[in-house]
Amino acid sequence: MHPLRIVQLSLVFIAFLLITACANDKNEISADTHADLQKLANSVNVFSINEANASTATGRNKSSSLARSIDNTEQESFSDEFGTYIADIEYFSADATTPIASEEASTLDSYVMKITSLFRNDQHESNASLSVIIEKTENERILNSTLTGTGTVNYYNDSLLLTADSIYSKVNTQDGLYLRYEMSFLDLKYSLTLEATLGIDELLEAENETIYPAITSKIYNTDNNHVGYFILNEDESVVIKDKAGKIIQSTG
Repeated sequence: MHPLRIVQLSLVFIAFLLITACANDKNEISADTHADLQKLANSVNVFSINEANASTATGRNKSSSLARSIDNTEQESFSDEFGTYIADIEYFSADATTPIASEEASTLDSYVMKITSLFRNDQHESNASLSVIIEKTENERILNSTLTGTGTVNYYNDSLLLTADSIYSKVNTQDGLYLRYEMSFLDLKYSLTLEATLGIDELLEAENETIYPAITSKIYNTDNNHVGYFILNEDESVVIKDKAGKIIQSTG
């Protein structure tokens, strides 16, 4: 599997396994908290860090595209009906400090990619800063990789900023994909954790089509109280629920 494909799989958010909340007297949230969740529901209709996923890379009709290489840096850039995507990709040897050309990276057993990317359309702007360790394996269809980084999505509606404070994913030929995003919004007022796994067989199938497991994350406030749910569906659409499990409908 091509390393950029692994990155694309790792960046995209996988749909959430729906959680059924048992209603009780403690399921009520304050009016202020409900207003904050309403703001989230109004802004976040779909979710993906800079749209760098399989459908972006292979399934869209690109109106323009550009790829160039300067020293150890490659730049990908294209615009399509969904927005504009730009990524700078730097290649380094396994020590993560010695620059190498992308052609040389393909000959090494291990190397590092440092990626800075930006996606923009009329609804939001997102960016990510990532470091990826790539290791060749005996299986030619998949490479071991460990990805770490951070990212943000600025939704123009309500000027809501959703921050990926920590991005971590690991792929290996034995276990498949493990993904964990720790996120916050409204100036760290609320936090959530997106966490999922994809078995090795599913991961190999995903080489040619987009498949993601389903996930749901609880939303917590700064006092670590559970206040709602952040649900990402298979089509990358987002549903926000309050603590009792009631959907907060978007009014945006």
